[in-house]
This record gives sequence, structure tokens and C-alpha cells, in this order.
Amino acid sequence: MKVVAFDAKPFRRVKKRRNPETRVEETVVAFTSQLGIGVTIPKPEEFARRYIAISQDLRKQFNLDYSTPFFSSTSLRDHLNVLEKADFARQLVSGVQDLIESVHCSFVILPATKIPHIETGGIKCPRVTVPTGRFIEKLAPAFSYMTALGYVWVHKDAALDELEMHIDAFSSKHTLAWNTVKKAPMRIFYKGDECNPFISCADILAFLVDDELSAQKLKLHDNEIRRVLKPHPFDVTTWFFDQTSISYCTWKMDQTINTSRYVKRPIIFLAIDRLPEDGLDHERNEPTADESRKASQRVRQTELYQAALKYTYREGGCMKIFNPREDKALVKSGDVFIHAGPDSKSTGRVLQSMADIRVLSGLETIRSVEKPDKHLAN
Repeated sequence: MKVVAFDAKPFRRVKKRRNPETRVEETVVAFTSQLGIGVTIPKPEEFARRYIAISQDLRKQFNLDYSTPFFSSTSLRDHLNVLEKADFARQLVSGVQDLIESVHCSFVILPATKIPHIETGGIKCPRVTVPTGRFIEKLAPAFSYMTALGYVWVHKDAALDELEMHIDAFSSKHTLAWNTVKKAPMRIFYKGDECNPFISCADILAFLVDDELSAQKLKLHDNEIRRVLKPHPFDVTTWFFDQTSISYCTWKMDQTINTSRYVKRPIIFLAIDRLPEDGLDHERNEPTADESRKASQRVRQTELYQAALKYTYREGGCMKIFNPREDKALVKSGDVFIHAGPDSKSTGRVLQSMADIRVLSGLETIRSVEKPDKHLAN
């Protein structure tokens, strides 16, 4: 069955200006949007084999100390400079371009000068007027599935029952966009850009389009997107959400979409105890945003994290960093819980008494992926 995979990233352009009060030059956001990519792959198995093979060749070429089957743009950013990352992405896409049927791009164009505010809410919750720039930023966690809406609208004659959508996991309140997208066959993947080669490709292409537009000083426009993708043989389609269609992306109620029925199983939950020297203030219940970002980067560098991703791909599921406050109800029989540390080990035992799940230590996981892997050997 044909696969169409979706991922998205924030799109920003900045400029320098002198603060009139301090007379100090500062960097400010000049333009903000969201950029989503949908990749249509008619032969998923052949694509996955080649995508992994080329990723591994590039890993050696760029001397990446990162032992996963393939890479996300974030993992490349952790290890490569901007020029190396762009070169890696170009070579990877060029190596699989003949196996890509088409690439779809969705983005947002809402000039704040013409549309200063967007009204949200109104259904069993108060109406809230949100500044347009802030509204666009709030779309970031949800734009992977909103990109899929653009794809459905552009390919309105396509037989949706003959394809399967793979969508990077998202967080969103209910929208008209979701009411449309959820009718299509789909699977949602936590850490999709790291454990699903098709979503990884969409993620890499989103980075590449952004990078090429920036390098050539081009605007976010359908003609310019086609221009930077012109060297590739696949078809390119675009859809931009403007004032005539943004209502589909506007949340009217506070209720969050429950995506659990669409999530690809098994979910591989990874739980790592905090260490005293991890740089977090353990007197607080929650780390700051900066602490969380740095902690996530440190976790991605660990052998266990990379082994867990490899294990996830081998099992054909998706991976999620376990959140004890939110994920207990998400755990189902057949899932896997990987622990590192006494606290997470105890959590695994409790969960195992609630569902028929497999519980592995970090070391067991690392050892299991050291064995020959048929997914990577072919």
C-alpha cells in the first residue's frame, strides 16, 4: 500500500534592527509561519531499505557518532554544522528521489497587518482573540496533521482508501482540519522522524526546503518552493492556509484531540531516571523550558536512546519518552517499557501488573540490538 508521510517545522525569518531606546542592535522575528511536508511513497519497503542504506553510508562519510538506522533533522543538528547538515540532507534526498512519487508542501500566510487577530473558542468555552503572530506559533505542535489536510484538498480525486497516512505525533485541540483528516486511513508515530523512515524523509525535506529558500533569499511562496525543488524529478504540490481557509485550523473548543486509537503499536516507552548531576533543579516539580531542551539533547546522545530507536524500528512501532502523569492510560498490552534506574524500574513493574507489556532494562535493550538485524541487513 502507498504511504504518504507528514511532518512539519516552524518557519521563521529574522532581521537585525537597532533598539530605539537602548540603541543596541538586536535580532527580531520578521516573519513567522509553519512549513509542512507530505511525501508520497508508492513502494514503501524498497524505499525504506534504500533510505537506511544511504543514511548509513552518509553516517560514515560525515563521521557521525550516532548509531540509529536513519536520522532526523534534530539529530543531524546535534552533530553537524549548518553547511554539513544541508549537504547531508541533499545527498540523502537525491539518493531516494526516484522512489518518491510526489512532495506536498503546506504553509500559512496570514499578514498581521491585514489580519491582526484570530478568534478562537466559542463552543463550550469562552471566545478568545489571539494576536495573529501568536496564533501561527500555536499551530506548531499540530501542523503535521494540518499539512495532511492540505494534501487531501489538493489530491481531492485520490482514493484515500488506497493509501496509508503516517503522521508525526502532534498535540492539538479539536479543529475542522482534524474532522476531515481523521477519515483517512492513518497511523500516528511518536518520534516519527526518528523511528519511521518515511516521516524522517518528510522531516529532512522540510529542513531542506527551509534551508534552500534561506540560502537563495526566496520567500515562502508556492512558486519559490517549486523552484528550490525543481532539481528533483518528483511532482510538487502546495497549499497555503490564508484567511479563506484558516478557520479549519482554528480551535473552537478547549478539548484536546485523543489520538490513542490511531497510534502505531507497539509503543516503546523509554523512562530514564534523573541523575543528581543532570543540571536540573530537583527541588522544583517541573524543569524550565531551557532545562528540558538541554536534558533532551543529552538523552539523545546516550547509547540507550539510540538503541531504543533501533529496537523500535525493528519492532515496527513508535517510541515515546514516558510521562508518568499522562501516559499510564496510553499503555496497552503488547507495548514495551524500557527503564534505566530504580524509579523507572519500579514504574515498569507497576505497569506490567496492569497490562501484558514487556519490560526491559536499558542494558537488555542495548544487548538486544547488538544482534544481527534483518531490517538493516537487507
